[in-house]
Amino acid sequence: MWKAARRAEMETLKPKPGDVFIQIKSGGTGHTGFVVGVSVDNESVYTGEGNCGNRLKIGKRKRETINHFIDCIKDGQTMNFSRSEFDVQAVDSLRTR
Repeated sequence: MWKAARRAEMETLKPKPGDVFIQIKSGGTGHTGFVVGVSVDNESVYTGEGNCGNRLKIGKRKRETINHFIDCIKDGQTMNFSRSEFDVQAVDSLRTR
């Protein structure tokens, strides 16, 4: 998976929610999951991953334990997600009903 992503120029050094993380293990095996968030100090990555003790796990990994990140849709979105004014108004109107 990592090799194909690299050939497609999907590597990113700035992970964000929705990206895939890759851990390379000994013997050519590995582990992968999704980035859910990144700590403010950029030292940890919050992840959603399967096959962790036979369950879906939401957890936190030290960034140094992750070898690569893949930007699956190459959208260039930053960690500063924002909603348009219209979206905020729509959500607020639902809360007041």
